[in-house]
Amino acid sequence: MAPHHPPPMPDLTPPGAEPGVEVLHLSDDRITFMLWNVDMSVANSLRRVMMAEVPTLAIDLVEMKENTTCLHDEYIAHRLGMIPLRSETANQFNYSRDCTCAEACPRCSVKFSLDVKCEEAHRRNITSKDLVSEHPDVVPSDADGSADDLGGIVVVKMGRGQELKIEAVARKGIGKEHAKFNPTGTVAMQSDGEIELNDEALSSLPLDKIYEFVNTPTDDPPGNCPAKVLVYNDISRTIEVNAAAVDEEKAKDMNFFDKMAYFAEWWNDYNQLKDKTAPDLIRVRDRPSRFILCVETTGVMPPALIVKVAIDVLREKVNQLQREVAKGVEEDAMGASYGGADAMMMQF
Repeated sequence: MAPHHPPPMPDLTPPGAEPGVEVLHLSDDRITFMLWNVDMSVANSLRRVMMAEVPTLAIDLVEMKENTTCLHDEYIAHRLGMIPLRSETANQFNYSRDCTCAEACPRCSVKFSLDVKCEEAHRRNITSKDLVSEHPDVVPSDADGSADDLGGIVVVKMGRGQELKIEAVARKGIGKEHAKFNPTGTVAMQSDGEIELNDEALSSLPLDKIYEFVNTPTDDPPGNCPAKVLVYNDISRTIEVNAAAVDEEKAKDMNFFDKMAYFAEWWNDYNQLKDKTAPDLIRVRDRPSRFILCVETTGVMPPALIVKVAIDVLREKVNQLQREVAKGVEEDAMGASYGGADAMMMQF
């Protein structure tokens, strides 16, 4: 069951405030960043564009020259299509539907080949590392990384004497057309939160309960604080929110504020066991116009590049909408003027 969230804080964003962004965490396969001064619809539009409309390259056509393995041609072709290909240069390619070539050319496609025959007595794995690309920058995403025990993404396992020979073509596309073009493993979004403490109510707790309140055991909520975000100040004898710990936790855990909400709900219920009218000890409220997004890449491009390309795509969509609206207004104005002229002609 989802935790109870109190009503969000009032939106104090001044009209016309410029949107902002702050990167909270960045690694080779994940980026976590915060947006502020934006509406939820804008943040969610960016999330959807990152998943479905960032162009990438993927194998789209497979021609089987020889296949004596245990898998059917269609099964192998599907596996090849789902192999992530490095797509940093995807914007340099045309969509095949927009290209002027007859079938495939270097402007809209990249050719791959695979030719392997098992001569060993033991079983051999055919993996993404066996694919040979004609483009130096468009290769399987694990081609330049350290190989695991299987040596890449396994396509098929073949026995002695079996052979697989194919020619394939990679084309440009977006995730809205097929899942193989999706550059992200997941894109999560959550409202930024604010932890509010009721100092007066907390001061009435026994000292042992105060230490239990701020303690951070290793197990999960609801009864325990999920991180060292609450500290007891022995000098002022008050409980305080550790802002640095909050920033650290929300950068690495998208469920942090949900966990804090469970924690708050548990302690508020405990405080109201004897007196149902007792005030809440702690509240976790959403901060309007502030959103945290976490993007995990499939390896086709760096996560920061996915965000940048998605922003460019979203900006172009808005510009296209503005052009279409202006065009519609202009056509309506011309229609009205023509209608007025026709009416005048009829009077004469």
